[in-house]
Amino acid sequence: MTLPRTFLSGPTLALVTLALALGNFMEVLDTTIANVAVPHIAGDLGVSPTQATWVITSYAVANAISVLLSGWLAQRFGQVRVFVGAVLLLAAATLSIVGLRLQADHAPRVVGTSGKVAA
Repeated sequence: MTLPRTFLSGPTLALVTLALALGNFMEVLDTTIANVAVPHIAGDLGVSPTQATWVITSYAVANAISVLLSGWLAQRFGQVRVFVGAVLLLAAATLSIVGLRLQADHAPRVVGTSGKVAA
């Protein structure tokens, strides 16, 4: 026996549309941040910007794998649960990275014997 299909309308449809648009925006923003960070990544790793573009390639491959995995997870656990879980996981990871960065910025500095400040 199949259940009748119901379609969203009114404020519920607007809320769902906004949630999906924000989720898509976060993914595009994340990709943009990774692209903008390539010169900094290259400098931090001591490699050329051409070599640092492998970061973007790796990100794209991981994204493609996650698309396939998210389809299986959506079938297994439900589309809404997977979407909400993914957004919460992204938010938690972002906040933890920001927290680590703030902690590193406020870490005590050590003055070496030459008088230079060492991180």
